[in-house]
Amino acid sequence: MNLRQLFSRLSSILVLSLISLTCYGMETATLEDGSQVQLKGIGLAKELRNDVYIGALFVPPGVNSLNVIKENSTAKRMSLRFVIDNYSNRKIGRHWKERIAMNNPREVWRPLTKEIVTFSNLFKENFIRGDEINLDFVPGKGTLVYINDVLFDTIQNPDFFSLLMNAWVGSVPPTKAFKEGILGESSQSTSKNLKTKFVALAPIKGRIKLPEPEVVEAPVETVAAKTQPAKKPAATPKKTTPKPTPKPPVKKVVKKDPPKKTPEKTQVAVVKKPVIKPTVRPKIQLPEPEFEDDYIDADLIRGSFVRELISEVRKNQTYPVKALRNGEQGEGTAHVIIDRSGELIEVMLLERTGSRELDKAVIKMIRKSAPFPRVPEELEEPQFEFDVPIVFQL
Repeated sequence: MNLRQLFSRLSSILVLSLISLTCYGMETATLEDGSQVQLKGIGLAKELRNDVYIGALFVPPGVNSLNVIKENSTAKRMSLRFVIDNYSNRKIGRHWKERIAMNNPREVWRPLTKEIVTFSNLFKENFIRGDEINLDFVPGKGTLVYINDVLFDTIQNPDFFSLLMNAWVGSVPPTKAFKEGILGESSQSTSKNLKTKFVALAPIKGRIKLPEPEVVEAPVETVAAKTQPAKKPAATPKKTTPKPTPKPPVKKVVKKDPPKKTPEKTQVAVVKKPVIKPTVRPKIQLPEPEFEDDYIDADLIRGSFVRELISEVRKNQTYPVKALRNGEQGEGTAHVIIDRSGELIEVMLLERTGSRELDKAVIKMIRKSAPFPRVPEELEEPQFEFDVPIVFQL
């Protein structure tokens, strides 16, 4: 073995050692209040067969029950790093809103509409490979939202984090494998591989910054500045009038002065009126979103409707006898198109189960579920498209 080969081998060993040490370092994390949390599980989220991000769940040591993890007294962290490049901020905001509505009953997420929309609006620019979002729940404080280690907001309602958790581990997770990974149920080799990729996707510090606060009072100052010069020309005639003063008629001028002062007083009154007209109140209220009882968000409505449609399909799910006899199992995804009245237009398989019998069963159960409920009026598309994940497991 020559020196070059020896150096190459030593470099490879050093790199692997550094990666293993770094992976060991990601096993634990410290929240703002000093709470120590450790890695529960890690999974890969996909969208139409494309890898989008790697998600990781951190919980206190010794906590294994999902019900205990969801409690408002339990500290935890949801962390994700993007695998895909140039993922739009609109997509990630819509992803969270739809997943929240798909995995939580309407009566649960509806009272938290303000928090959901506020959270989705925090993403102001596109994400690139390696960007990171950390969602830390600190008991007594709320959900702290970090983007590339920058704290963007704190959502105080303690129930909000449960909506986020269900988006990952609810009845309609990104994928079945993702849910298993997050809950620590995937194989050791799969988990180790994802940890290595997660560590390699290091975020660029300083790439994403807090948006500069909008100056609301600036327009008011410009209006006041425009009204103030009107007072100066009104004051200058007072100084110019005494200049042409002949000594003999001084008494007459004094007598005529009072009628001249009266129009000046009216001018002062006119100057005061425009100062009152540009009120500050509407300009302060405009940036603040109003969430009334009838507030509608199309992404939340869409997610809630998809939840209803998937539920209708799953009611008609049956295990084919032949596949059951042969011990066949698998996971598939169907793409469905319906018209506004709920009539089925088209159904196709996006991901096959690996079994011909199970694939036929997926198509059969969707056709049996038609007609579907009518598309909500809030969604204006002439046709509605949605995906149905189906799992056949023995």
